[in-house]
Amino acid sequence: MSRAAGMTGRSGRSRAAGTALGAALALALGLLAPGVAVAADDRLSDAATPSAEATLTEDSPVTADDTVVDDPDAEKPEEPDVPPPPVPATPEGLPAAVDALANYQGQGICDPSAKKGTQAFADLIKSTYGSLAYSVWIPRDCSIGGRSEHKEGRALDWMIDRRVKVERKTAKAFIDWLLATDENGNEFAMARRLGVMYIGWDDRIWESYRQGWSELKGCFSTPEPGYDNYCHRNHIHISLSWDGAAGQTSFWGGSPTPPPFCNRWATASSEPMPVGNGLDFVAITPRRVLDTRQGLGLPNGQACRLTQNSGGGAGAPVSLNVADLPRVPADGVRAVAVRTVTVGSNSPATLRARTFDGASIAPIKMNARTEATTVVPVGSDGTIAFTTDSGATHLLVDVIGYFVKPAAAVGVGGRLSLQDQQVVYDTADDTVLGPKEKRIISVATDDTLPSGALLSITISDAERSGKLVVREAGSKRTSATPVLSYRQADISTQTVLTGVDEDGNIVVVNKGRAPVSLTVTVQAAAQPSSTEGSLLVPVAPTEITGKRTAMRRVLRDAQGSTAVLVQVDARTPRKAATLTYWSGTLTPTTLAIGRRTTQSSLIVVPLSESGLILREVVGGDVDVTARIVGYLR
Repeated sequence: MSRAAGMTGRSGRSRAAGTALGAALALALGLLAPGVAVAADDRLSDAATPSAEATLTEDSPVTADDTVVDDPDAEKPEEPDVPPPPVPATPEGLPAAVDALANYQGQGICDPSAKKGTQAFADLIKSTYGSLAYSVWIPRDCSIGGRSEHKEGRALDWMIDRRVKVERKTAKAFIDWLLATDENGNEFAMARRLGVMYIGWDDRIWESYRQGWSELKGCFSTPEPGYDNYCHRNHIHISLSWDGAAGQTSFWGGSPTPPPFCNRWATASSEPMPVGNGLDFVAITPRRVLDTRQGLGLPNGQACRLTQNSGGGAGAPVSLNVADLPRVPADGVRAVAVRTVTVGSNSPATLRARTFDGASIAPIKMNARTEATTVVPVGSDGTIAFTTDSGATHLLVDVIGYFVKPAAAVGVGGRLSLQDQQVVYDTADDTVLGPKEKRIISVATDDTLPSGALLSITISDAERSGKLVVREAGSKRTSATPVLSYRQADISTQTVLTGVDEDGNIVVVNKGRAPVSLTVTVQAAAQPSSTEGSLLVPVAPTEITGKRTAMRRVLRDAQGSTAVLVQVDARTPRKAATLTYWSGTLTPTTLAIGRRTTQSSLIVVPLSESGLILREVVGGDVDVTARIVGYLR
């Protein structure tokens, strides 16, 4: 028997009282982090006693006795001297169908801020039970204790004591409400509608994936008050699924039958194809190859969502064969330029590419749309594959260009030639682009007629917000055609990797209701020459931060390269700003980012002999993540 298990009577009570008093004093003195008062601190004063949170949130949460047991208070007689407690109000118009029982989704990231659905659940408890629910905690600092959904903002602790009659009856009424069968015969109806994953209360744990109660790790044999926190007798712990935490379940107006999680249909190669000395670029009409909302690109054609592993971390990859797509040179494709879009994610997360050994390629926002443009190596089996490391999300993938072996590019592509940020079109020299107007623009530079180009398009002087469509002249608009959003009175620079017609033309269409001014700049152009230009070598995303980055420190293999290809994901919380990258005295690459805007851009930064990359921000604050995804040589 451990020393903790041997605590009884007065000694145990003194220890428990000391713990509570110490925590209360620490809270009063500001020594505990917000949300980590007695309610959220599961540690006891005796170091030999494990934390309750560690008990509830291991990789595969099991109990000391997996046998389902009765409702904790089912056998207790009614006590008429205590009035019946209330239960939470049920929203009107709930669908007859209820959500599926939540699967186990263990903590995999650190993001302790209270999530939308978790906070709404806590507010529901507080509004229902008033003074008996004055203490409901959600966040926990990631440095405290073991694995816990508190550290993802999707667990709450309601401080309520089973040793106090009115509180015990209140807890019972609340849990009975959560787990009751509804009028349509749906078991555990409200727990399912709220996305409850498990409940810890009074020596027991209810798990949705086991559909019943069981003993909480030996608590039946430790009735001493010193174990009240560990055994969850002084608080109810509730962990939510990511759908519940995001407020996407039916209780909050979401669908009770969202698309299922994507399965592992086939193993995608994580070994990229060899690239030799580098690759040429082949521009194509953008093609959507994956849309999990519709089942496009999936083996069974059924909608599904990318999801994490049950224990946390990157889940089953969704793979796409890109070697067999139209206009792919035979046995030549080694990398693809892609635009990725995540939609409806129930968690803040990271999108990862398998051929980068699971490296991050783009952030994913919760309950929002996020977009990124990058270069992904093709695996040895001709596939690219993506995963998410937390929660679940829909994913759209557009292929916008190929990088191929030089011999395979003959007649369809060529080497990338730096164009020194040459301006090829400016409405200041013409007329503004009117509402609904279509205009053909030549992107041919003084020294080349390109087959494709990486362009910077700056939009300004808009009197109303709108969108600008950019496509190769002679092609039709598709779901994958680039669409650039702009806002009233903002200046924004966005990048487009596009093909051109035989005369070097693109088409721009102003879909807005007011005129706009445009400037089109060529960063790099593909030209069918075996002597001019540079070959591209894709690399695993290599983050560059701060105002100065030395290439010799972050990417030794790129020494002597002429330029780097950088994926820039930027967000302006409030004010507009400009973001500039350059090296030595070479022409800088500048992005104008509008107010309260999130955008992803591919840029080329020419390198001086020093290999030093400099960055400058002018204007408002900008949250920037910049990754080198390739270099030119």
